[in-house]
Amino acid sequence: MFALLYIFYLPTATVNAQEVAPKFSKHEIGFSWGAFPFVGIGEVTPTMGLFRIPESNRMGHFYHIRKGKNFEKMYHYGAYNLNYNYHIDQKNSIGAIFSWTGKHIEKYWEYKPDDIVDGRGWKHYFTLQANYRRTYYRKDDISLYWGIHYGFTYAVRDRSILTEEPRIFWRGHATTDVRTYFQETLHLSIFGIEAGENNIFNIEFGIGTQGALKIGYKRKF
Repeated sequence: MFALLYIFYLPTATVNAQEVAPKFSKHEIGFSWGAFPFVGIGEVTPTMGLFRIPESNRMGHFYHIRKGKNFEKMYHYGAYNLNYNYHIDQKNSIGAIFSWTGKHIEKYWEYKPDDIVDGRGWKHYFTLQANYRRTYYRKDDISLYWGIHYGFTYAVRDRSILTEEPRIFWRGHATTDVRTYFQETLHLSIFGIEAGENNIFNIEFGIGTQGALKIGYKRKF
């Protein structure tokens, strides 16, 4: 009798287990906006160390003005981020993120009597980074995570805010084309929280190119 009950019960139990097993979505795309980004962990030049954050590349302020003989005013709208992640399992994922930050600059600056900048324009920061993310807590539709991102930033500046003097960029190579340069960049996601199953809203605190306070939306599929 028990053998017959077991034979008839086993297929039903297997089907029920398959029905209630949660679906694991491996792919994720998302968009986020970050406040107070730092553009760069340092330029590799003879005068700056690799991991020093130079004053000229700090983007934490939304608005800044310096008055005097040399005048400079700048503002930006934060960092805009587009990301893709592949979930290896429920805790570990890898992916890539593309970020843009634009800084508007208006300045009058006398570097030398015959080397003066008097204009306004934009400095654009385009960043591409690979990332690793670790989810250390998950319950219902709430999860907590941390992550690390590493890659490169490509900076492009309008000629109206540049001098004609040669500058030194990227591993000590001098160039007269001061409009563009590369630098290594880093972002640390110190604490992140997500809410949702497939349509996910998240808030994240960190430091780096994507912003110290980041809010966004993600879609898992």
